[in-house]
Amino acid sequence: MTYQNDVKNSKSAQPKEEEKTNNSAQNTYDPEDVKLIDSLIIDENQYFDFIDNNYPNYFKTISEKIKYFHPGFHSITPEGLNSRLTFLNQCLRQGPSVNDKGKIQPQNLSFGRPPICILRIGDFFHTKIKINTMSVSFDGGGGIKYDLNPEGIGVQPMIASVQLSVDLIGGHSLSGPINRLQNAVSYNFYANTEVYDVRSDYIENGELKDGIKLGELKKDLLGPAAVDQLVKDLKAEGTVKQEEDSENGDDANGNGDNVLQIKPDNSNKTDLKVIIETKDKKSPSEIEIDGKTNDKNTINYEVKIGSVKPLANKSSSSPITVSVNSVNPKALNSKTLEEAINNLKTEEEKLETLKDSFKQNPTPDNKKLVDNQKINVKKAGDAVDKIKKESVNKVKVVAFLSENKSKTKVTKTFTITENGLT
Repeated sequence: MTYQNDVKNSKSAQPKEEEKTNNSAQNTYDPEDVKLIDSLIIDENQYFDFIDNNYPNYFKTISEKIKYFHPGFHSITPEGLNSRLTFLNQCLRQGPSVNDKGKIQPQNLSFGRPPICILRIGDFFHTKIKINTMSVSFDGGGGIKYDLNPEGIGVQPMIASVQLSVDLIGGHSLSGPINRLQNAVSYNFYANTEVYDVRSDYIENGELKDGIKLGELKKDLLGPAAVDQLVKDLKAEGTVKQEEDSENGDDANGNGDNVLQIKPDNSNKTDLKVIIETKDKKSPSEIEIDGKTNDKNTINYEVKIGSVKPLANKSSSSPITVSVNSVNPKALNSKTLEEAINNLKTEEEKLETLKDSFKQNPTPDNKKLVDNQKINVKKAGDAVDKIKKESVNKVKVVAFLSENKSKTKVTKTFTITENGLT
């Protein structure tokens, strides 16, 4: 190795005092001096340049033999392997601390600014990372393999298997790291997501651009009311109400349908009723539970419509008939709601007719008619909303034998319609 000797013997490496003074005064430099200083660091990347320039035929032979050589995973010289491991160790340490005056503080502190690296693997990963830990194994499979080349830098391992624990910081993109933390509604967890998903952020001319917000587009196209309704539908999708879930059978505590049953009586549309009876038409005192007959058994039932408190009663007779209308007279409101909806449609049709007239003859009087009709449409819509808010269309009935509630409880929920209870 003759690098140090070349520097000592070089004329440009030791300029005269006069030359130093002049260069310092003029603030100039000699490019040859810079090249010489750069040559002090052995860079194995220049190996192929040297071979290509001095041995072109030999270089062609090498290029054919190392088609699958990748300098990111293979070192050409022992110095290259050493440099790579040195770089990884540097990534685990903090930089020197600098105070406000620019002077270097102690450099053996436990805390400092961590080095941030850029990770790029194909088109899938491209982001900033912070290396936390590193483990190196020098076992090449059959024991450590050493480089014994006397012209190198000494005896050292030839193979190093490195495992890194890293933290990914920010997002990914094909152009570079995204300086933005990712959350549950982010789309930059992988670099090539921006190729097909317009919601992901991207970098254009060095500037971070936001992805397209589909919710804002829908709001502009459909209007705020439609978006709110869409949100409500999404929230309600897949939701199972407890009372509706129990319509088809038994309570979680027992198999009451084997003893009791609840069914609607729609014989009179103006006086809806619910019938609670034993499955085999027997009276409660004759019902056998767990092989035993208890004459103290009585049917206990509860009926609830909307927010009305349950109406409870006990009876030893079977069947029991409960009048739904007597519990809540407002239950049958479907006819009123239908009339309100028809009225709203009529007002909206009038508004469209007035708008067409205004387009054909845009006079102040026609404009006033349109404005007044808009008020009528709003009033009709408010009337529909009010009826829906006050409407009660669910009837919940709970029945059980008082002596053994856990094994005989039955829960049914009915919907009030124009045809009765369903």
